[in-house]
Amino acid sequence: MINGYITLKNYLRLYSLYKQYFYNCDMNKIILFLAFACVFCACDNTLDLVEEGADISIVYSLLSASTDRQIVRLERGFIDAEQAATVIAQDASRVYYDDAVVTLRNLTSGESYDLPRIEGTSIGKTRDDGFFLTDPNYIYSYNGDPTDFQFNDEVVLEIQKDEGSDPITASIQLLDDLLVISPKSGSDSNFPSDTKFKVQWVKSTENAGIEYSVAMRLHYSEADLSDEEPEFEEKVLDWNFATVKDQEFAELAGIEFYKLFGNNLEKNETLVREFLSYDVIITYSGKEMNKFQNFLNANTGITSSQPIPPYTNLSSGLGLVAESEVKIIDNIFIGTATKDSLRMGRFTKDLNFQ
Repeated sequence: MINGYITLKNYLRLYSLYKQYFYNCDMNKIILFLAFACVFCACDNTLDLVEEGADISIVYSLLSASTDRQIVRLERGFIDAEQAATVIAQDASRVYYDDAVVTLRNLTSGESYDLPRIEGTSIGKTRDDGFFLTDPNYIYSYNGDPTDFQFNDEVVLEIQKDEGSDPITASIQLLDDLLVISPKSGSDSNFPSDTKFKVQWVKSTENAGIEYSVAMRLHYSEADLSDEEPEFEEKVLDWNFATVKDQEFAELAGIEFYKLFGNNLEKNETLVREFLSYDVIITYSGKEMNKFQNFLNANTGITSSQPIPPYTNLSSGLGLVAESEVKIIDNIFIGTATKDSLRMGRFTKDLNFQ
C-alpha cells in the first residue's frame, strides 16, 4: 500500500481476514475492512481511497439488550494522496475525531444517552498489533442501567463529528430474546458416541435472529497426584460447537465431545480429572448483519468482476450498525453414560477422569 492506494489482490486478502474473524465480533478487523471498502474499484484493479478534501467517517457498532455496555467505534477514512495509508493509520490525529459527540436514542423509551470517549484497554478492549495504532485505542462506551435497552427496542445511533457538521445516523431494532429448549440449566445431558448431540431453541418472534453461533464452555477440575498436597484446580475448555442460519437447532456428532478432550488435554498418569459442568453460549445476529454478509458474498466472490461498491447502513460516512445478542445457559451437568465414556472411551481413557 502506497500513497493511499491498495491493490485488489490485497483487498481480497483483507476480505479473507474479515471472514476469519467475523464471528468473533472483532470490531478492529471489521473497521479495517470497511475503511478499505470505502470507494469503487477502478478498471486497473486499484482501489482509490483518496477523495481530495473528504472527511469519511467509519463507524462500527453491535448493539445488544443482553449486555450492560454499549460500544461504538468511530474513526476516519484515509484521505491523503501524498502519504501512505500505513503511516496515516499510526497517527492518532488522523484516525480519531477530537470533538465528536456520540449518542444513543432509545425511541421506545424516549431516553437518550451520550457515550463518552474512553481508552478501550481500560475495559479490556485491546487492539492487535498491526495496521492501526494500538495506543491510544479510543472507543465510545455507555455503561448504564441494564434496563436502559430492552429486547425489541427501536434505537438510533447519532454522531456529531463537530459543531458544524450534519449528524450521522443509523436506526435498528434490537433483537428479541431466545427461548432455549435443550439443554436446560441445572439438568443432566449426555453426549452419545454414536449419534448427534443437539442444542435446540425457539424463536419467540421473527425478530429473534437469523444466524446463530453456538459455543460451549466446559468446566473440569484437575489435580497432580505427584504434588505433596494435591489440590483440584478448576479449568475450562472452550468449544466452537456450530454455526447455523435460519434454523432453530444446531447439532454435531456426540463423539466430537470426547475428541475435543482427547486432542486438548495432556495425557499424564499423575493427573486426575473430574468433569464439573458446561455452559452453552448462543450468539445470534439479525437482518443488518445478514445484509452485510450478503453484500460481501455478492461482491467479493472469486468470479466477481464487478466494481466493489462501498457498504454502509449509515445516513453518511461508511460502516455497520447492527444488532447482536448473547444467550447463555449455564450450569449444565452430564449424565452417567457420558461420565463412563470419559473414563473408558478410546479418546479419553488416558486422561484419568474420575
